[in-house]
Amino acid sequence: MKRREKSIETACKNWARDHGFYVRKYKSPGRRSAPDDIFCHSGVIVFCEFKAQGEVPTKLQQDEHDEMRSHGMAVFWTDSVDVFKATMRTIYPWAF
Repeated sequence: MKRREKSIETACKNWARDHGFYVRKYKSPGRRSAPDDIFCHSGVIVFCEFKAQGEVPTKLQQDEHDEMRSHGMAVFWTDSVDVFKATMRTIYPWAF
């Protein structure tokens, strides 16, 4: 059975909070393509877009992520709790 976006997002956010991360829903008025959430640990901020299992970001979302990266922001997307955890461990090795 395909895992829903909300289920993946909730599990990832709970895991991050359990590991001492500041977690907030990200809302950018007028920008439907903005990533879903902000995560911060020790002053390092990353944005994450969550997708249902097997889904990928839309072209508009990909373009938004590329623009954010061009300004030095860290942003990634995931459709998997395990991939989220691995990515966070790579970005924040000191937190684990």
